[in-house]
Amino acid sequence: MNFGTGEKVYEKDEGVLLDSELLPAAVKCWFTVQGRGMPLSMKIRNEEGEIQTMEPIFTDTFQKLRYGGVPLWRYQCRVFQEGIEKSFCLYFYPEEGKWRVGK
Repeated sequence: MNFGTGEKVYEKDEGVLLDSELLPAAVKCWFTVQGRGMPLSMKIRNEEGEIQTMEPIFTDTFQKLRYGGVPLWRYQCRVFQEGIEKSFCLYFYPEEGKWRVGK
């Protein structure tokens, strides 16, 4: 006997990267009184080992997600560096207080 909801529960969401595909980031973030985080700037270590600062960060979209019971906040962001616009995803793990950025 089979039971189902008609939904494909176990499909991988293509919009979320695996943790091995993410880089740690130090993010300066402002939290509103409602508890929503707004990233302002971030620092990451590049391939040469140098610390690179990106500011200001503009947030285009924000989603509160849950994967395997673990809460995850996903921000679609962009930043201007040397006159070039760069888009990236920023992930916040509220239980750990850690930030990750897509490579």
